[in-house]
Amino acid sequence: MTKYIAFIRNILISKEGVTQKTLVDLFEKNGASNVVSYLSSGNLSFSIEASALADFITLIEGKIEQLISRREEVSVRTAAYIQQLMDDNPFQDLDITNTHEKCITFLPPNCTYDWQFPITSNNNNLTIFGKNDTEIFSVTRLINNKPGSPNNVVEATLGVKTVTRSWNIITKILDKMV
Repeated sequence: MTKYIAFIRNILISKEGVTQKTLVDLFEKNGASNVVSYLSSGNLSFSIEASALADFITLIEGKIEQLISRREEVSVRTAAYIQQLMDDNPFQDLDITNTHEKCITFLPPNCTYDWQFPITSNNNNLTIFGKNDTEIFSVTRLINNKPGSPNNVVEATLGVKTVTRSWNIITKILDKMV
């Protein structure tokens, strides 16, 4: 069994009838084990056979749609991969002065694009500075008390649904998993 972390797009715990227990039960009833929910924004760790993962994600996305009456992306990475991202720290060489949040945007499978970095929004509240094969990295700044929104920019540009989390959320999840 492989340990994974799921990041559910656009879901807030305690809204729309969704609780942490609801999500844990949903994952467990559909084949996952060792399910733990973290924080209040649709983050769960779980174990499942790697060969069952793709069907499991499709099933979970359908069950969430039944629950909240809209389709939402569930991005999943192995816990080991997320830990490696943390260890590699894509933000380490970046001047993060005046940064509101460091963000990671999880792309869906087989999403291809050719961007030249950095990309900075017109009002300077968002800089997308890097990528790997499956994620995009960015920083937001508060301009007139409003942060940039990497998820909105990436989704509008690529035409796909993505999931974005702050680097602090990723850190908290990994800390709690230890």
